[in-house]
Amino acid sequence: MKKTLLPLLLLVPCFQGHADELGYTTGAYSRSAFFSLGTGNRQGLAIRLTHEKLALLKGKQITGVTAIYGTKNLEGGTVTAFVTTDLNATPIAEKAQAITSANIPSTTAKWTETTFDTPYTITGEEECLYIGYTGVLTGNYALYSTDRTMDTEGRTFAIVNDAWTDLNGKGRGMANLKAVVDELPQYADILMKSAHFSDYYLAGEHYTLQGEVFNAGTETITSLDVEVTSDQVQTLQLNNLELLPGKTLEITLPDVTAENAGATDLAMKIVKVNGKEDADMTDNGYAEYVFFYPQNMERSMLVESFTGQKCSNCPAGHTTLKRVLEEIPQQTVEVTHHAGYFPDNFTMNEDLQYTLFYGTSSTYAPAFMLNRYPNASTYVPVREISENNITEMFGQVANTHPYASLKLATEYDEATREVTLKFQIQGHEDMGETQNVLNIMMVQDGMRDYQSNGGNNYEHNHTFRGTVTGNEWGLLADFKPGETVTYEKTFTLPESVRSSYWTDELLAESGMTASMVTKELDPAQISFVGYIARYVPNDPALNYVYNCVQAKLGETYTQRAFDDSSDGIENITDHGKDLDIRIEGGRIFDGENLTDIRIFDATGRRYQTGLSLPHGTYIVSGKVSGKTVTKKLIVHP
Repeated sequence: MKKTLLPLLLLVPCFQGHADELGYTTGAYSRSAFFSLGTGNRQGLAIRLTHEKLALLKGKQITGVTAIYGTKNLEGGTVTAFVTTDLNATPIAEKAQAITSANIPSTTAKWTETTFDTPYTITGEEECLYIGYTGVLTGNYALYSTDRTMDTEGRTFAIVNDAWTDLNGKGRGMANLKAVVDELPQYADILMKSAHFSDYYLAGEHYTLQGEVFNAGTETITSLDVEVTSDQVQTLQLNNLELLPGKTLEITLPDVTAENAGATDLAMKIVKVNGKEDADMTDNGYAEYVFFYPQNMERSMLVESFTGQKCSNCPAGHTTLKRVLEEIPQQTVEVTHHAGYFPDNFTMNEDLQYTLFYGTSSTYAPAFMLNRYPNASTYVPVREISENNITEMFGQVANTHPYASLKLATEYDEATREVTLKFQIQGHEDMGETQNVLNIMMVQDGMRDYQSNGGNNYEHNHTFRGTVTGNEWGLLADFKPGETVTYEKTFTLPESVRSSYWTDELLAESGMTASMVTKELDPAQISFVGYIARYVPNDPALNYVYNCVQAKLGETYTQRAFDDSSDGIENITDHGKDLDIRIEGGRIFDGENLTDIRIFDATGRRYQTGLSLPHGTYIVSGKVSGKTVTKKLIVHP
């Protein structure tokens, strides 16, 4: 099977070579592609000019900034254009620019130029310069514009949640903004995209790698020599070209394949431009590796949906999700959380913790997330359920790495209701310098209960019934290639499960009884979902799920590339008790010795401890054994 991939040098818009402008964009524009990032109204976009590029421009002046803006709905009706040596430092030059309807593109791009009162003269000694703009939105509007080409590291930055962030890997391409200079000298300069090979590749398959180089200079390029190093060194000679400044050229590389699983080194470099070295050789190549998984590699996508019994739109959302999942080629595992609308008869404490994935104090249903990956538009994992959103997320996540093969074995004694679980994770590829976790969720199908717009006998499926580990986020483990991590637990399956959200106090306040939130646990309806994921405590947008597996009670599921001959090791750390902060009756409680408690609502207002809090969303922080813990909690009416 041959696949055509575009991850390498693809669409490498960099150092715009037009007469008096320089940047990293092809200038491609779409009116529907404006966006903002994060949850804050403060937004900003910038490009970084490297020392090598600036050395070519010694003595030239940066007179302003030109950009495409997506909205006029800004505080004061302005953005502030700037030049700085550090995105967190005071700008060298800046200027407020009014943005009106006349500046907003419709069918064609509109570039708005801001001219500084005092130009900045390039010394050629700068380590780098950042050119960009900032603005504060007055509502939920989209300000940023990019060319939607491939990303590249260290070139385009944006404000995400009030912090400047490299957009490499976000799928946005290069910023539609450029520095305006008084004059550009004549020089030949090609730029190659320094992209990572991030796709999911299998051994035994052939991959045709295609990409583009960008003419970042001011001279027309007529020939290129491209050196490709894999198992051997090959030189591609491209002649009779007419690559104009500011234009791109697609290059097709020799096929890459691997007979066996593992990493294959790959390096590429433009060694000659017009028969000679170009003006800046530092961005002419890269060295990277392609990782090939076993040819029989199996992976499943974790689809988690948010619902509520009082949510009138949720039955339609459930139907849409079911229909779309039946049509997509990827293998999936579903879990449904009764959270995001209002807690109901099925809500568990962990469900409320998973509302952190919404990324804001505002939650809703029906909603879903796929492998807990953030949406490229909003940088949060949770999205409204729609056919377009579901298929878009599968397109975004389909080529992410599973890192390991999984096996989940369950044994069940009907007489004693004793359950024995054995979850094994067999590493293939190094997960990098991150914390990673394993976890097991219990889910139940076929439960009949009330549902708005569904009646009193609605069938609730894939319903989350708690974690086997007793930990919403999982257990830390050190996963290594070639090793198998094993987690085992034996417990008695209860006759019923009571929603852990509904305390006796909350039931009394709501006029409910314990029987309403206690559901019979039928063994025939039970299955377990094991997954491995990244763990980043303070950023829900980075807690990706890598791979998952589901097994019905009493059965075993082994993914195809799992090797049963490998021995397991135990290197698991339970960090869950650190996070045992909760609200009961509007007051803060903690199962451990929590000190230095601070409580803030969504507006940043601080509340004293011990008070009965009004309903709303709160951020609670404190210290357990000297470690700072932060948790989002919701007090419901």
